[in-house]
Amino acid sequence: MAYVYLAVQEGLNREVAIKVLQPTRAEEPSIREQFLLEGRIIAGFNHPNIVMVYASGEERGNCYLAMEYLSGGTLLERIKGGLTPAEAVRIVRAVAAALHTVHQAGFVHRDIKPQNIVFRGDGAPVLTDFGIAKTYVDNWDAERTGTGIKKGTVRYMSPEQINGNVELDGRSDLYSLGVVFYYMLLGRLPYDSDTIHGLLQEILG
Repeated sequence: MAYVYLAVQEGLNREVAIKVLQPTRAEEPSIREQFLLEGRIIAGFNHPNIVMVYASGEERGNCYLAMEYLSGGTLLERIKGGLTPAEAVRIVRAVAAALHTVHQAGFVHRDIKPQNIVFRGDGAPVLTDFGIAKTYVDNWDAERTGTGIKKGTVRYMSPEQINGNVELDGRSDLYSLGVVFYYMLLGRLPYDSDTIHGLLQEILG
């Protein structure tokens, strides 16, 4: 969907991450609007464990978000390197606190997974990628992937998000965070089928 570049904001002499929507995607009005909406959503939050956005807009046909640069790598990388139970608890508490702010503002993230939890240089975990976040009011819609499943990452989805026939609320994100916590503690996911069909059978029972 997008490219991410490391850049320097010259006026403040700081490194920033610039997320640029792929040009072919930018030609689709709904995708362009959703991309720019991500910046407005993040800007409405004020929490130390939610990524900061500095600017968003369009320049010469390019849609962009300028965000803080997170240099500490992803949670997925740390899981593969091995985490202690204490480290896992510290991380999940911080992300849960971030989600509390998100849910209090009336949003559902819808894509909680280790790749979307990134660390600052000081080790603080930060929730990122609000590209498919929705409000409680409008998150029930017909958006589906080629598999017929609503947007998100299947291995971490709640059953209700997979079914797509109910309105989601913050509990769906907490289910996904629980799957991430399981992965942090055991080094494997609770659902491990190699096919979409197999995953659906495991998750939905």
